[in-house]
Amino acid sequence: MVHVRAARVLVALLAATLAGVVPSPVDASDDPPAADISQALARAAAAVPAIPDENSRVVLTRAIGLARVRVLLKRGDLAAARQEATTLVYRFRDEALMSVAFAQVDAGDVDGALATAGDIGGAYSPDGPIAYVAWAVARRGDTGRARAIARTIRVDASRVLALGDIAVAQAEAGDPAGAVATAGELAPEVERAVALADIALARFRAGARSEAAATLAQAASIVRGAPASPGRNYALMVTALVHAQMREFAAALSLAALGDRFLRHHIRWQIAIAQAAVGDAAGALKTDGSLGRKGYLAVALAEGGYLDGAREALTRVGGDEDRIEAQRHVALVLARREQRDEAARLFRAARRIAAALRDPFWRACRMRKVAASQAAGSFVAAARDSAAAIGDARERRRAFREIAQAQAASGHFTEATTWATAQPEPVLRAASLLGAAEGALRAAGFVDAKDIKVNRYGRWSRTFLDVAC
Repeated sequence: MVHVRAARVLVALLAATLAGVVPSPVDASDDPPAADISQALARAAAAVPAIPDENSRVVLTRAIGLARVRVLLKRGDLAAARQEATTLVYRFRDEALMSVAFAQVDAGDVDGALATAGDIGGAYSPDGPIAYVAWAVARRGDTGRARAIARTIRVDASRVLALGDIAVAQAEAGDPAGAVATAGELAPEVERAVALADIALARFRAGARSEAAATLAQAASIVRGAPASPGRNYALMVTALVHAQMREFAAALSLAALGDRFLRHHIRWQIAIAQAAVGDAAGALKTDGSLGRKGYLAVALAEGGYLDGAREALTRVGGDEDRIEAQRHVALVLARREQRDEAARLFRAARRIAAALRDPFWRACRMRKVAASQAAGSFVAAARDSAAAIGDARERRRAFREIAQAQAASGHFTEATTWATAQPEPVLRAASLLGAAEGALRAAGFVDAKDIKVNRYGRWSRTFLDVAC
């Protein structure tokens, strides 16, 4: 199924950000049926009218509607799901319809998927949903039909995106010649270079290293010979970053030197992260000295398995907010590796710093992020305690929702819904029940289309400290 495979892509892309989940014993609700998820959503909806804040009522009602559509898809009732999706508004309607379109592709109804994609509105770029359908069709192995769909796309950017995605799908499926042929349809040449670089990375990850190197060399040759333009800048960045992902750091830095000052800085930062992820802390700091004080060095080393280096790097992180982000990410890596005592200490340290921040907005935001990370690491009691201590109502609501999401996504749907149902405040009860449903649906493969390829094919650094709120 496309949406199940897509979810696996998303999980792989976010693995470093969330640093995995340490499983505790999975309860009997590891894969809750649609009826149980639907019941959680019904309870959430029943709590909404008693919420005094109008904005919270609106946000939760719309999100519940999107989740209901995905429950119908889980049941296999595509017609009802499509009808329900059309009753939603704004991005919720568009995400729901995109989920329906993916399910239609899974069911072999490509014409229906295209019709559904055509009804999607402003949450996507023009013709973007058609490009997603083409990608989904290619992932199912029908690259001929996928290419035919891509050629009908009128908007150049969306057509380029579709053909590039199809080419990578072919490469991932073991058809490098077909992938390169599809990339050959792209114009201008710098767009072809982007596709060739992504094809190279797919083949590298499949173990075809010499083939990958040859394909990447084609991309680099195009980029080096192209005139200056925004498209060339993007192709330069992608090609350099793929070199870095393939551990060809000298070649990556050579390409980075061709960019303007801003582009050079961005590319070098990504290269430095890739160096740290393979344990070369000294090389990473030489490439970009900011990694240490911002916390990225510690996190990248941890995610690469270099825990002693990560521990030492944590001591050099600068400001409080950077320290919170680095500590909670490294703690998740440690939790994944079953070093739970040390993970718990780091989580407590991050919470202490967050709770002492002077600005109430950032204090609430960082507390929420710590709570969500604790839940993702299966420190559920600590996560709930952190969430309850958040003073801002909006951030507390978000924290409760994210904790329930993490629990249900890791196979503890019943535990999550039991906790959620017991919440005396209607807003927290509704948010937690919704979160439990969303976590169960995520585990079943339902995620937002934009999130599926937020890190297209993993060409970007896997390390990302979410400093925004």
